[in-house]
Formats: sequence, structure tokens, C-alpha cells
Amino acid sequence: LPELYQAVYSYVDGLLKQNISSISFTSDLWSSDVSPLSMLSLPAQWIDADFQLQKVVLHLQEFSGTHTAAALVTAFEMLQTWHIPNE
Repeated sequence: LPELYQAVYSYVDGLLKQNISSISFTSDLWSSDVSPLSMLSLPAQWIDADFQLQKVVLHLQEFSGTHTAAALVTAFEMLQTWHIPNE
């Protein structure tokens, strides 16, 4: 599993290092009726040089506690993994 993770990470990192003029991030926080977990995701989308839509899920993590703005701010440290400035 660590080898697969590294291969996928390297592939996505390579995609993000291409000449991307704009990138769109969305986020979703969801809970399941069949599981006591809440999950927070960070998808990204952009149009590449060949005018093809690229979509990736950059991060997915368990999110415990209340779904407040203050709690969400600390969760967005996941942007640092991909060297994305939070400005």
C-alpha cells in the first residue's frame, strides 16, 4: 500500500507541476448513516494545456468534532501537503 500511495502521489504531483493557469478547489464534509465517521475531502479541477478537464482528490481525512468554521480552518492544513499557499 505505501508503494501504491507513493506512485499515485508522484503522478498527481507531476500533474500539479504542469503549467496550470487556474485551479479550482472544492471541499466536502460528509457523514454516513451507517458509520460514526465524518470525512473531509479536497478535490481539485483544472483545464490542462490540451484543454482537457483534469480532476483529482488531493486529500481525504477523518473529521471529528463539530462542523464549525474554526474547526474547518485547522483541517485545511492539508493544502500544505501539495505546497498550495493558503492565500
